Amino acid sequence: MTVTLRPHQVEAVDAVLRHLSEQPGQGIPPEGLRTQVVAATGSGKTLIGVAAADRLSARRVLVLVPMLDLLLQMASAWRAGGRRGAMIGVCSLRGADSQSPPCTTDPDELIDWTAEPETVTVFATYASVGMGTLQRAQAAGLRVWDLMVVDEAHRVSGDGLKPWAAVHDQTQVPAVRRLSSRQRCRPRSRRPSRQRLGRSCSASRLSSSRRQRAA
Repeated sequence: MTVTLRPHQVEAVDAVLRHLSEQPGQGIPPEGLRTQVVAATGSGKTLIGVAAADRLSARRVLVLVPMLDLLLQMASAWRAGGRRGAMIGVCSLRGADSQSPPCTTDPDELIDWTAEPETVTVFATYASVGMGTLQRAQAAGLRVWDLMVVDEAHRVSGDGLKPWAAVHDQTQVPAVRRLSSRQRCRPRSRRPSRQRLGRSCSASRLSSSRRQRAA
């Protein structure tokens, strides 16, 4: 299935490729290549990620989402967007609870399931990082990801001591490239209420050593 991107999506994908493509003579830095897409809700950030993975020829892709409900939705969206190959979920859904893809929380099983497919996309929640599932799989021999896509990345920004901040740590969840996506911040009102005090766009900064914006 071929999906036609809208002009702003094409522009975003081109920008992503400029930041995540290996430059002649420079190679891949130890922390990997990193960038982010900042766009409004409904602008097609998921399709931008699918298209970027395709253009980068990323065979092993890890997609991280904040909630279990979004995992299956994201898997369906990637398939509808044209992503081919095996799809696997790292979550507690099993059997009748999971329409697609097959899911596991066993690190050894995850290694086995991702060992053979030439193209594989794994969908996981931040909780799987917080509980160390992905880290244990990596320590046991799970291969490095060609591309990690971090959805709603503002949820894993800030304090590096948070369990899910490991998504930014190359020693715990290594990836050649990281693409983070988040919603564009809404302007603050001129007279913010007490509940809104202290909340601004700056609270959504990514905790990575290379912060670049593709939007």
